[in-house]
Amino acid sequence: MVFCPNKTSTSTSAQQPAPQQAPTKLNCAIGVDRELLLTIAQDLTDHAQNLAASVQARLETPLNETSEESQENTQQLLDWVADLYAIGSEINTYLNPEVEAK
Repeated sequence: MVFCPNKTSTSTSAQQPAPQQAPTKLNCAIGVDRELLLTIAQDLTDHAQNLAASVQARLETPLNETSEESQENTQQLLDWVADLYAIGSEINTYLNPEVEAK
């Protein structure tokens, strides 16, 4: 992810306290174009689909035949899949603000 500061401040006086770190925003003009964001969103979706296939294969094994560690790993994979889909969705919403989620 690319972040840039909201505003910059310069201080040349030694008597002034050091400026605090300015909060950052994702949507600042740094040269990231629509095509790049679309490519990133598609890559995230592709990775999410690959992880989902892995999770599906794990879920075909009966629960009583899997170790606790394997169950935790499966839960982590599910979390990652959800995160990747959510990030891709946020990128698409950013690129297409006129399309409302239903």
